[in-house]
Amino acid sequence: MALHKGARHYGERADGKACGDLGDLLDALPLRDVLEAQARADEMFAEFLAIRAPAVVDAGHCFTFFVTRWGALRVPPNERPKADARANGHSPVSATKDYTAGMDLFKKKAAT
Repeated sequence: MALHKGARHYGERADGKACGDLGDLLDALPLRDVLEAQARADEMFAEFLAIRAPAVVDAGHCFTFFVTRWGALRVPPNERPKADARANGHSPVSATKDYTAGMDLFKKKAAT
């Protein structure tokens, strides 16, 4: 697995739930898809750990963020649809998009 020099990688409280969520995702897939994802595991983790989005880096690349992106990560980058490929105008889930951008605002609202 490729790691960035000096990057923090450690567990979080939500990792147990993330493990359960990943188990649920795997249980719902045909065995062939599970085995293909397992064969790509090293590449998936390397791609995830290469994400430089500040929220992901600041959170230490926690496993919850990996599980959130798992569906996109299991598809090789050259086989993923382009961002404008959906008919409804919404962009598809991206393995590298920072989905935690709104968390600071959420935390501020929750604290008040």
